[in-house]
Amino acid sequence: MAPKIGQTLDRLLLYPPKLKKDFLEAWDKADSKLGTDLDPVVRQAVGDLARQTEFSMFEAADIDNILELHATTPHHVRRFPERLRPRPDADPAPAEQRADEAVYVQKLLGVYNEKYGLSLETLTQAREHERINRHLSRQREAVDDQVFPQVGRFERHVIPHPEFS
Repeated sequence: MAPKIGQTLDRLLLYPPKLKKDFLEAWDKADSKLGTDLDPVVRQAVGDLARQTEFSMFEAADIDNILELHATTPHHVRRFPERLRPRPDADPAPAEQRADEAVYVQKLLGVYNEKYGLSLETLTQAREHERINRHLSRQREAVDDQVFPQVGRFERHVIPHPEFS
């Protein structure tokens, strides 16, 4: 894909028989620079292949179509970075403490007890204090093991594979 082609090639692409004739004439010229870096056997094979090829398969591609197709590849985000769309909100922490968060909640309650001079032992007791309840809810949501799969699903669909691992 060349970013821009000249008018001559653009016109030739509309007439495949003339494109093929002109290409083969240029290829077969004694002073042709086309394919001079190839091994003579390989250059001969390329010429033979060109003679057998139907040049109607070549066309000038529309840049908008190329970019639309490119946007479906994992390379697009690297070459044309865009802002990520906002991540979905996390689900609220469950009302009841789960067994797998017991140690974490007890550590939080210990911090609240130390900071505010309280003796909280349960989530229910912590919820009775408005400021503690808001902070506790935010903290439980932030580390809730159900949030991480949501983040992972979101980022896997938005960020190309090598960046998200």
